Order: sequence, then structure tokens, then C-alpha cells
Amino acid sequence: MKRITTLLLCALLLLCSVSLGAQSSAYQRAMTERTAKLDSASIEVLQSLAADFDRFTLMTGADWTAPYYSAYCRAIQAFADSEAADRLAEQAEQYLEKATELGGDASEIACLRSMLFAARLQVNPQTRWQIYGPESAKQLQLAQEANPNNPRVYLLQAQSVAYTPAAYGGGKDKALPSITKALELYTKQSPEPAYAPHWGEEQAKALYHFCTAEEAR
Repeated sequence: MKRITTLLLCALLLLCSVSLGAQSSAYQRAMTERTAKLDSASIEVLQSLAADFDRFTLMTGADWTAPYYSAYCRAIQAFADSEAADRLAEQAEQYLEKATELGGDASEIACLRSMLFAARLQVNPQTRWQIYGPESAKQLQLAQEANPNNPRVYLLQAQSVAYTPAAYGGGKDKALPSITKALELYTKQSPEPAYAPHWGEEQAKALYHFCTAEEAR
């Protein structure tokens, strides 16, 4: 009888293990499919993806990338909608706090925080620069210190410099070293798991062409 009970317990544990493995595999596929859409997603698609990542955050409660991507989707939307930028940034910050609690990558999280400050700044650059400009730059510095080989650090640096007027120290030529560095690092990145942060390469290529266009010379 004791042997039968032991066998039943072993069988039950095996079934639970198989079930959890299947759930984990399905979750990984779902995350991989959705993160693959980020670089080319429209605002409408980003809204749908944000809802998916919100749901994944509630479902798993342990994976920092789910709330991270919830924040990312809102950050991109904030740049596209100045009227909703503050609200979206506040929501995104809540998800970044969750990602931090779950032990998320400090460099990736700081990059997103820099984006959120930049999105708030763009609502009204003249009145908001002194508040959000330094905060955005500070987060990029933290991101670089946490991981000097994060290509998104240099992409965001280049974006900031490229679209800053030359009178204020910006310009395409000034952005070129950073965007070149970003592209070099993108060729070396190998995200693990496949849905770990890896966005931005297509943006970097486009910005490089913008900075090296004939009219930029």
C-alpha cells in the first residue's frame, strides 16, 4: 500500500511538472511572438500589445519583461500623443517599478525611464526642458553605467542629439558617433530568452541613414 501511494505521488508530481512546462513553453511563445512585432507596430497595435503584456504581468507575476514591455508600449504611445503623454508616462512608471521589484535589468529599465522623461519633455519643450531634460540624461547615464554594451543606450543618446538644434550642441554630425556605436552593438546582441529586450535596431539603421544623408554633410 505504501509503495502504491508513493507511485501515485510520483505520478502526480510528474503530471504537475509536465503541465507547468507546457504553460511555460506557451508563455515563452506568446512573449516571443509579441515582442517580434514591436519595431514595426502601429499605435493601434501597440495598444493591443500593451493589453497583452498587462495580462501577462498579472498571469505570471514573476517575469520582469512582461511589465517592462507594458511600459515600453506606453512610452512609444506617449511620444505620439502629447495630450496623453503624462498619463501614459505615469502608467508606464508603475510597470517599471514592478519590473524593478522582479529583479529586472537595470540598464534596460533606465533606458525606458529616459524615454518617459523625454516624452514628457516633448509636450512643451520650452517650459519642460529644465525639469525633464536633465532627468532623461541622468537615466541614460545610469543605463550606460549598468551596462556599457547596451545598444539602446547609444540609440537614445543619438536620437536626443540628432534632433537637438546645433545652437544647443546637437546636430546630425554630433549624433553620428553614438548611432555608429549602437549599430555595432546591435550586431553583437543575442537576447536570451528570445523575448528579452532587443528592440531598436531598425530605428538605429534609419537614424544612421538620416545622419549620413548627403544633405547632412
